Amino acid sequence: MRSQPTLIRTCVLVAAVAAAGMAAAADDGEDRTWVARDVAVRFGLEPVAILPAEPGLGDYLGYALQHNGNLAAAVAAQQAALARGEAVGALPNPRLTWSEAIEPVETRVGPQERIFALTQQFPWFGTLGLQEDVAGDRTAAAAARVDAAALTVLRDVRGTYHEFVYLERALETTAGHLALLVQYEEVARSRYETGQGTFADVIKAQVEMALLEDRLAGLRDRRRPLAARFNAALGRPAGDPVRTTDAEPTTVAYELEALRTRVLNANPELTFLAHDAASQLKAGQLAGKQRYPGLSLGFSYIQVGQARNPDVVDSGKDAFFATLGLTVPLWQGSYGAAEREADGRFRAVEHQRSDLARRLSAQLEQAVFDHRDAQRRHTLYRHTLLPKARQSLAAARSTYEAGEASFLALVDAERVLLEFELAGRR
Repeated sequence: MRSQPTLIRTCVLVAAVAAAGMAAAADDGEDRTWVARDVAVRFGLEPVAILPAEPGLGDYLGYALQHNGNLAAAVAAQQAALARGEAVGALPNPRLTWSEAIEPVETRVGPQERIFALTQQFPWFGTLGLQEDVAGDRTAAAAARVDAAALTVLRDVRGTYHEFVYLERALETTAGHLALLVQYEEVARSRYETGQGTFADVIKAQVEMALLEDRLAGLRDRRRPLAARFNAALGRPAGDPVRTTDAEPTTVAYELEALRTRVLNANPELTFLAHDAASQLKAGQLAGKQRYPGLSLGFSYIQVGQARNPDVVDSGKDAFFATLGLTVPLWQGSYGAAEREADGRFRAVEHQRSDLARRLSAQLEQAVFDHRDAQRRHTLYRHTLLPKARQSLAAARSTYEAGEASFLALVDAERVLLEFELAGRR
């Protein structure tokens, strides 16, 4: 049977592990709350810990900021960079050595038995400051990565949410047109049975119904992967339910050049590359510091035993030494290679930054075009095409019921209205 002290130690160990796990979980929760609050303020949002019963887009955005795993990873990297920045400015650890004489060295005042030495190294002037500057730039770069991750999360949530809104509208619209086709098929069947119509009209209605049923089934099947993608951006299980609220598109006023200036000055990826370039430039300067010697200061204490002749003056008197040392930078070729490496990294990042700035300008032009094109098409469909298509369908139905038009014209008018309604809802 296990002894009582062993049981006590085991219980203490289990309790310590459990406490550590709970502390880690609490820290993770606090980190996520801090991230959500800090990032939400910068992007004009409110963090959301638990979604309400009827969430809107703003609730989903706030929830994603607090629960998205990729954003949490970026914050963890930022915290690691912060911790690294706190450590790089310190001096190297002092070195303590203890030397025990295997065969004591006999001196006039007695045998030297052991030596204690303490040595502190000091890098060349400005080295520690450059290390702090490099760490500061890397910390700022990590913070920019957090903003970039947050923007990606917000973009994914917004885009997928609007896809969901469109899908719900498309399902509703397609189901409504399918119900109309069922009525048309009944009318065509009745006219065929009374000799006023043809069997081809019945077949045509049934074919259109089958096509629309297939389209409706495809839209319904699309909900599952879209919900999984949306929940992944939120940091939720793939099967969690998604609810949307319909909203009319809003008109946004903007000025292209002001937008361009804002993008080039505030884009977090550009900010990250700017700080990365600065850190590489300072890393080259730091590599150049290796060309200069480092300084070390030390203190040694030697324990001396009693002399064989007890009448010797200062018998057994311990000795003390002060030490000054220099590291000799012999390998100048390796230092030059380190400087060239840092310079190459700096130029690579600068090229990346220039290329990204050009690509962002091009993407902005495309986004402005897409926005204007969407506004134009929305106005066209809502105020011109949809009213005309509804009038055309009403006229085709009236003339068909009066026997003055073919069933094909009625089906074509209905199909055109369906396509216009779906296109106008995008």
